[in-house]
Amino acid sequence: MPRVGRWRGAVAAAFAAAAILAAPNPAGAVPGNTPDPGWPQVDGPVKAIALAGNRLYIGGSFTTVGGQAHQNVAALNATTGAVDPGFTAGANGQVQALAVSGSQLYLGGQFMTVDGMGRPRLAAVDPTTGSLTLAFDPKVGTGDVRALALSSTRLYAAGDAIQLAGSPPAPNPRQLWAFDPATGNVDTGFNGPQPNARMRALLLSGTRLYLGGEFTMLDTTARRGVAAVDPATGALDAGFDAKADSDVDALAAAGSHLYLGGSFAHVGGLQRVGLAAVNNATGAADHGWVADADHPLDALATSDSRLYAGGVKGSFGSLGSRTVVAARVSDGQLSTDFGPDFGAGLPQVYALAISNSRLYAGGSFTMAGGEEGVAAFRLLPPVNVSAPFIQGNPVKGKRISCRPGVWRNDPTGFAFRWLRNGVAIKGATAATHKIGKADVRHGIACRVTASNPVGPGTARSAAVTPALPDTTPPKVKIVSRELRMNGNGVVRVRLSCPKSEKRCSGTVVLRVLGLKGRPLLGVSGFSVRGGRRRAVKVALDAASQDLVRRHSPLQVRVRVNARDAAGNAARMSRTRTLVAA
Repeated sequence: MPRVGRWRGAVAAAFAAAAILAAPNPAGAVPGNTPDPGWPQVDGPVKAIALAGNRLYIGGSFTTVGGQAHQNVAALNATTGAVDPGFTAGANGQVQALAVSGSQLYLGGQFMTVDGMGRPRLAAVDPTTGSLTLAFDPKVGTGDVRALALSSTRLYAAGDAIQLAGSPPAPNPRQLWAFDPATGNVDTGFNGPQPNARMRALLLSGTRLYLGGEFTMLDTTARRGVAAVDPATGALDAGFDAKADSDVDALAAAGSHLYLGGSFAHVGGLQRVGLAAVNNATGAADHGWVADADHPLDALATSDSRLYAGGVKGSFGSLGSRTVVAARVSDGQLSTDFGPDFGAGLPQVYALAISNSRLYAGGSFTMAGGEEGVAAFRLLPPVNVSAPFIQGNPVKGKRISCRPGVWRNDPTGFAFRWLRNGVAIKGATAATHKIGKADVRHGIACRVTASNPVGPGTARSAAVTPALPDTTPPKVKIVSRELRMNGNGVVRVRLSCPKSEKRCSGTVVLRVLGLKGRPLLGVSGFSVRGGRRRAVKVALDAASQDLVRRHSPLQVRVRVNARDAAGNAARMSRTRTLVAA
């Protein structure tokens, strides 16, 4: 039965966490909502997924896959979903965790035998044939293996009360062990503090091994739900403390973030229901990362740009009900485009994995197309939703730029091609283009190709028609026939800018005529929109005001130094009578 409404405390005993194991993270892309057709039906829940090359391994509690007998573990073609009949491994109990290297597939779970031979809880098989690897014999006796992580020198196994065969019953059984991946011998050098309750997730990332589960302590140190240890010694990383308030069931990493999925309601004192991002070194919750879930989440997988999160069907804010969501790794913003329907009732996803072409989901669900237990969703190439556009002044000799517009499905790069009357301009493949003589009076557009690992998408801008440079000086007019200085010593000079110009700007200069030295009265800057008039205020200093009052009325030269938007300059002068108010 799926978990519903559990925020704190222990998980129902029947609920198992998924082992999420994927190929190296691909670059960004978002899947479609329709699963690939023809994938096999699984007659029980899929609890774990491991991806290696073009093979997808599934583990869980089932007896048939695509109508073929496969007991709790099977291998599929990762592209077509075809069941591999040559992979004959079988376990007599539920498989809850998988990890794969080039030469071994490791199984963890509640089984006692694999291929009819005794291998309680932990075993290794050939990834091609499924035959049991006899050399790997970890001699686990009791307990429950729920999570695996693999390095080149160690296989980490975690779960609930795991004891080795032949060992006397321990009052505080270990939840975490490290084994030699070739022989299964216990790594005695890995002997750090032990969680005090069931573990559900492991993630080896960088220089840390992250632990997730139901624990509240590691020996005598408080750590709720999540902790980090040294992968060589098991020593607790004292600098990492995420302070979740309940269980952590899934872990994933990208960049400097560690992502947590589980049944918590708060992380680091912040409200983070079911899903959170923390700093991978300190555990500090990211204040800006909010995915708006309202229920527990149990499966995570990351690409370079997206975090995929799944669990029991529940609400995600304004997106409504979802079983799996795609969140941006940087800030948790959820994709509104991705929301596949996993079927009626309470479908549940226990495991996710991602490749360069597909997102894989394993769980307990029956989709409308008949997909049951396992499904694959093809990642999509970029799709343009808002066309590219050209910025800049399209005039001969000027440079214009192509803006790519808005795209879905996480493009990772853009390529540009400039077009003249729909034909590619030789060598014009930059994001900017300098308007040449051949472009004048022709339609110039840019074509943008957006790409991600799945493929390209293209879109083009509207065309602009470049013109020759405007060399006509601005014809600013001095509209005022007579000038008057008011009581505050301000003279208003009324100017007009012709409609043919976008804007006229410059300075107005007033000089006295008829007096020795043609004294300067004042200067003021101006800016007038095309087709408008404006009174420019020229403020006179005290000496100039006194001069005007003593000689009023007097003749002044009004000189306008103007410049238009194209940079063309003009100078005009008019004689006007100036009187004091």
